[in-house]
This record gives sequence, structure tokens and C-alpha cells, in this order.
Amino acid sequence: LEVSPADVNILFIASSTTRAAAGDAWSAATFRLHLTGTNVTNAVWIGASTHADVHRLRFRPGSSREMWLGCDGGVYYAADVNDSGDHVFAHRNTGIQSLETQYLGVHPRSEAVLFVGTQDNGGLRYTGEETWLHVTPGDGGHAVVDRNNPHNYLITYNNRIMRGSAVGRVYDSALDPTVVVPPHPAGGDQQLFYAPLEVVGTGNSQFLAYGSRTLWFSANF
Repeated sequence: LEVSPADVNILFIASSTTRAAAGDAWSAATFRLHLTGTNVTNAVWIGASTHADVHRLRFRPGSSREMWLGCDGGVYYAADVNDSGDHVFAHRNTGIQSLETQYLGVHPRSEAVLFVGTQDNGGLRYTGEETWLHVTPGDGGHAVVDRNNPHNYLITYNNRIMRGSAVGRVYDSALDPTVVVPPHPAGGDQQLFYAPLEVVGTGNSQFLAYGSRTLWFSANF
């Protein structure tokens, strides 16, 4: 929540996510509100160009127009937050290490094979370059790698497990559909948002362990 320095009846609020219509990309639920007394008389969506899950809104000191926004996607800036339209912010993330890393998954015999789960930015695969490949959508939690095929991986995502195969390109929902592991081992069971997932084994043998209020095992990667 941020109040306009120029007018106490103009408020800016931000929270999780919204979208203009079904099928559109999810963006930040950031709005400019105009108040009359205790009533909102006009609410304008201004978060279409920013990442979801906003943590902070701040005007630049001395300005009633310039605003900074911090979210799960990094840092965004608006030269004039009072502009019309919904795309008033632009990202300012070049060179900033802003990803919220959750867990790393490393292949047991090759340190060059590395996956990481990130909050709201999916699963990423290390390829030896500074820029990692985006290989799974949404939220990324615990990541584990198949010791018998380093292209295969499992990653926890919002109370579920997703299976995928990294094929050397950025994730594309049409070309690289990730599969939710069926059946969900902890269906109806209480668990963390990022429930723990581990793979252990020796040689070519391996098994998986998944933790909710119950401990689950599988020999099928």
C-alpha cells in the first residue's frame, strides 16, 4: 500500500496476481484507487507489465509520479504511475540477481548437470553459461535428477510433483509439456507448499522419497 504524496485520496495497492481475461498471461494485481470519502470511485489496473506477487511499492522521494515496485520477478520502475493504461511499469532487472532460489538438484556423477527451483519463476537448468534455461513453469521447489539419465528430472510445484526432460531449449508449454506425476502420492494428505523430495541410490539403482505427513517411496523415476 502506498499513498500518493500529491493527493491523500489516491491510493496504490498491490498483492498477488490477476489477468485481463481468461487465457491471458498472469500479471501483478496492482491498482490505482481513487477515493471519495470511504468509497472507491475508480480502480485502475496498472500492473499488466509487471511480475506477480508484489512485496513493496515506493514513490521516489520528492516525487508523486515516479514509483518503484518490488516483486517475485525483481524490480520495476514507473516514470509516471499516474499514466493511463495498464502498462506503466518497466523492468529494471538487468544485472540484478533477484531470483528467489528454493532448492538445488545435482546429478550424483556430473556436477555439470544442475537444476534449481525458484519461487514464481519455475525450474531452471544450468548449462555452463551465466544464463540458465527455463525448463518448468510456475513455482519451483525441490529438484532431483535421474542418475541414469541426466536429462530427466522431478521438481515439486505447489503441492505436487512434476516430471520433465530437459532438451536444451527454453520451456515451451506446447513442445515440452511437463507431466504431473500420477497418482499424486499425498492426495488428501497435509503437506508443505514445497514438500521435500529426495533421490538416493548407488550405481544404477535409485529410489525416491517424498514427505508429507506420511513418508512416500518409489523406485519409479
